[in-house]
Amino acid sequence: MASVATSFRRLHDLGLSGFWVLYLLPIGLPAIVIAYLLGVDDSAKNVIDRIKGIGSPWLGWIIAWFAWPFGSCIGFLMVLLAPGLKGDNAYGPDPLAA
Repeated sequence: MASVATSFRRLHDLGLSGFWVLYLLPIGLPAIVIAYLLGVDDSAKNVIDRIKGIGSPWLGWIIAWFAWPFGSCIGFLMVLLAPGLKGDNAYGPDPLAA
């Protein structure tokens, strides 16, 4: 449970929604589809629109289903290694500014 809280905090340091924890898991594509259908997160709409924009209507979904597990592992690693945003963001003040 502590790792989930740490991941949320890390995503907030980058200016991203905590929903990205679900999106970056290998089962993230169903989470994005559910968030898109419920209208929970605007970033889910952007991801779905990009998938729909790949070639034919089915080609984008086929590529997404096969590539998501590999890409999510790389994406999660990139999120963990990325430097945080400087200054305040939508999720609160800069934690390093003392």
